[in-house]
Amino acid sequence: MEIELLQEEAESQKENKLFLKKSVFSNI
Repeated sequence: MEIELLQEEAESQKENKLFLKKSVFSNI
């Protein structure tokens, strides 16, 4: 169970990084 939670957290962090990259590129 704990491992699944860690995986979900890692996935959400990946999505956050992608979102930040997209927002940065769109601001240029």
